[in-house]
Amino acid sequence: MAKLNHIAVLVADVDEAMDLFNKVWGIEPTGIHTLEKQGIRTATYEFDNIMVELMEPHGDDSMMKKALEKRGPGIHHMAVEVDDVQSRMDALINEGLRFTSENPTLGLNDSLICFLHPKSTAGILTELVEPAKET
Repeated sequence: MAKLNHIAVLVADVDEAMDLFNKVWGIEPTGIHTLEKQGIRTATYEFDNIMVELMEPHGDDSMMKKALEKRGPGIHHMAVEVDDVQSRMDALINEGLRFTSENPTLGLNDSLICFLHPKSTAGILTELVEPAKET
């Protein structure tokens, strides 16, 4: 069965968004991270069946800064969990779908990730996530 890994919400300020959503959702974030390579600062919330990630642009050259300026805050992408991100990526490329990068990269909590281009997925930016293997 397919598993939705998380939904990411782009916000202007993670701290302000946490103040709001801590009250609305009645829970505290399970983690706050800065991912320099991706140019984001995040707060993650664990629900029984899904994680929600609040994302704030981090750095002047952050792609998220450009996205926030262009589209404003809101749902940014959805992420689907896969067993093997590279093989799924290869299979989807063979089906004619496009990705935003040529290879998977390292994501939150050492997961491997890649993004399908929204032009290939009915306008929805879709992330494939291969969680890090537990050792």
